[in-house]
Amino acid sequence: MVCFKIMNLRKNSWKPFIISSVVPTSTDQAASIAVAMKERGFIPEFRPDLSGKMDEYGIRKYLDAFTEGGGYGIFTYRSTSKDAIQNFYRISMEYENLIMDIDMNHAGTLKEDHWDRAIVSSHFSNHTEAEGRIGKIMGMKPGALKIACPFNTLQFSRICNFLEGLRLDIPVALIPMGKNRELRVASAITVSDFAYTYYEKTVAEGQYSTLEFLEIIHRIEKEN
Repeated sequence: MVCFKIMNLRKNSWKPFIISSVVPTSTDQAASIAVAMKERGFIPEFRPDLSGKMDEYGIRKYLDAFTEGGGYGIFTYRSTSKDAIQNFYRISMEYENLIMDIDMNHAGTLKEDHWDRAIVSSHFSNHTEAEGRIGKIMGMKPGALKIACPFNTLQFSRICNFLEGLRLDIPVALIPMGKNRELRVASAITVSDFAYTYYEKTVAEGQYSTLEFLEIIHRIEKEN
């Protein structure tokens, strides 16, 4: 089994790590993703909360199949049910090849000795809250930071300057949500260590597909 460390998401050049959001369907899909991630160079993010039919038994079988294929990745579960959040993250903690992306409002679900495996995230609609939310998350001493909010170009520039000024020593993802999807690319090649895409089905407005985003990054690399 691969032991995936959260600091592996810290980029050492301008190129970000590409996260591919996956809605789990079957063990066959899990095995194929373990192969695809090695061939194409992305890191899968599993979203059983979007499956609609993936219970605790099903997600265990799915993750077992993925693990047997030598894969590693991120586990995310969004819900209003505290019990569901606790149960699914408890399962994910059993896999050393997974790190967790958890909302700041539910971060207490994780045991303290798992904080180094946690991307603590916040999704919000008012850009003026960005600096305050970053401060609250950093006070939790997370393994990595992720914030997602609709930004226009000026707002995006301001929050980038703010993040750069903090000189954080953990992986960071700034996700500009909404229709201005070009800002996702700008964030990925500047302040963000990792960027989110979708594998088969979009999970957020403005997302690029994984293959599309990889092609953009390869084109930028070729031009420079």
